[in-house]
Amino acid sequence: MKRKVIAVLLTLVMAVSMTACGSKSDTQEAASTPAAQENQQAADGAQDAAGETTDPAENQAGTGKDCSLSVMVTWSDDNDISAKTGNEMLQKLQETYPDLELNVEVVAHDLYEDKLKTLMATNSLPDIFQTLPGLMPSMYENEQILDLAPEVSADSEWSGRMVEGAFNDYTFDGKILGVPQSMIVASMIVYNKAIFEECGLKEFPKTVEEFEQAVSLIKGKGYIPVACGNKQGYMVSSQVMPSVLFRYVDLDWYESLKDGKGAKFTDDCMVQAITEMKKLADMGMFNEDVNSQEELLANSYYYSGKAAMLMGGFWISGNVVNNASEDVLANSAVAMFPGTAEKPENAKYMSGGQGWGVSVSSALEGEEKAIALDFVKSLSDPDVQAQIAKGGSIPCAKTAEYDSSGQSELVQQMFAMFENYEVVPNPEIQFNATYVSAAEDGYQELLIGTLTPEQLAEKLQAAYEEGQQ
Repeated sequence: MKRKVIAVLLTLVMAVSMTACGSKSDTQEAASTPAAQENQQAADGAQDAAGETTDPAENQAGTGKDCSLSVMVTWSDDNDISAKTGNEMLQKLQETYPDLELNVEVVAHDLYEDKLKTLMATNSLPDIFQTLPGLMPSMYENEQILDLAPEVSADSEWSGRMVEGAFNDYTFDGKILGVPQSMIVASMIVYNKAIFEECGLKEFPKTVEEFEQAVSLIKGKGYIPVACGNKQGYMVSSQVMPSVLFRYVDLDWYESLKDGKGAKFTDDCMVQAITEMKKLADMGMFNEDVNSQEELLANSYYYSGKAAMLMGGFWISGNVVNNASEDVLANSAVAMFPGTAEKPENAKYMSGGQGWGVSVSSALEGEEKAIALDFVKSLSDPDVQAQIAKGGSIPCAKTAEYDSSGQSELVQQMFAMFENYEVVPNPEIQFNATYVSAAEDGYQELLIGTLTPEQLAEKLQAAYEEGQQ
């Protein structure tokens, strides 16, 4: 019988990085790149869900005798609800298969992507691992990653409990190359009702045209319409622009772009979206120091009542709860960027997805493959998802009952709002690193006027094509 072991190798102590690993400031505010925030505990009142998690999927491999699995993840912090539940399910897997040799390597978030790419290049990926959607197609082309679509189709219990669109970030040309732990909404708005009323705005704008009028009225009263710190480039490109984007482009266009089937960034619909972003910026939507201010510091404009709105991922609601003045918090409400008169049906979209996914090596066979599939299915167990929800994150599957009374009123408003929207992708999550870098730089240039919308569209298309090579 093989020895039973869980070998946890903490490669390095997790580095303090506001933009890459979603650490918190001294005021407990979460930084917010989408790739980092999908695992960030976003709201107050996070606690363990009551009760035990159920067993992973049906035991198909006995006790795991003569089987071994290698695992590589970033789950070093049990204060992070995704890390906590992931580690719990690894322990549950070991208990379910007591003779399984389970070797787990935990890598600091800042170092993980570089290590993953090295393992890709040397064709030595572990059996189960976290990865970004943008890396999945290359892994599949190199026969390194398992297509889970047949398993999703065959296991109706598993697929039936997943929320709509739960596999979107990991689906490429019909192939499902990863599974989520939770969902993210990468772009939403928290706004100050008192400031809106002072500016003559009785409700949140319902169209882009009304939003433009609101920006003018708010700025005319001496307030910053939207607080934004875009010094690192990711705020506008990944947490503001995606909402604007899907008010002008359709899902079919986006899927064609992602799968390389004809759509391009230089198409009219994309240029229209960029043009609207430029128009709003020129109207003074952001604070004047938008491109020189850190995200966390710029957010203080909202917390202190100097700004009327704050845009960002779903974690901003928890940040407002933890950091805003008592008066600002009492007057805060949630909203989504409004739709256009030309495409009112697109107003139902909210940009987000799943971010980092958990994938399985295509090299696995037999019992080891069955055990690995048991594990990835267990991440969407209803009790696990109840812990995710109670911890302030967005579940990717149906949850068991849980007590939400510890969540703030603002966070509860946010979850209620999400029920009326459909999650659509975020290019910053799904597209390659070359594109992401070009977008971060490009939108900064757009804001200061050194790129036109047409020039930025050309830059994004060129970067995307380069990254696909």
